[in-house]
Amino acid sequence: MTAAPAPQVPVAPGRYRSRLPMGGGVSTGSGPDPASPWDSTLAALQTGQSFIKNKMVFSDDCLAAFAAVGTSGSKVRSEAGSLQLFNGTTNNDPITVPLPDGTTVKTTVAALFTNQSPLGQPATAFTYFNSTSSYWLPGFGAQQSLSTVEAQILHESLHGLGFTDGQIESALGIASTNTTNAITDRLQKLCF
Repeated sequence: MTAAPAPQVPVAPGRYRSRLPMGGGVSTGSGPDPASPWDSTLAALQTGQSFIKNKMVFSDDCLAAFAAVGTSGSKVRSEAGSLQLFNGTTNNDPITVPLPDGTTVKTTVAALFTNQSPLGQPATAFTYFNSTSSYWLPGFGAQQSLSTVEAQILHESLHGLGFTDGQIESALGIASTNTTNAITDRLQKLCF
């Protein structure tokens, strides 16, 4: 005897999760399951990405920041709209991470998003240089304002365009630290 497939419930536009009967592990009551941390993150990122791509008008200060880094608003907008958004905790590809002191460490993408991250704390996001592949920490966006999410997308877009944190920090007059939150904070201040 084959069990009937579990009914599907929407968790985000175009995405579905199986709804298991009570005791099955996912659902314990009536109504749709709450979105997972990754589903919530993806929804926040897609909202920010859509705004940057379709509606955002960059301020003169924001455009000056992009120019100081060595790019343009149109390139950042295009990269932001092209980012492919992935759950960072599920990718075990090996990577070499440059650290602020100039050294590098070999790890995996997933390890960046754990408490054992070589960065000293879990990363919020990681984007390969000269790429549209962007990995994110599930849960990011749940407690942040939309402008913080959008500023982080701009930050990751600069990496996608090939710029390192050190290059961005230097261009924006930011001291180099183990975390790069100051880049996102500066972009939020200048662009939103």
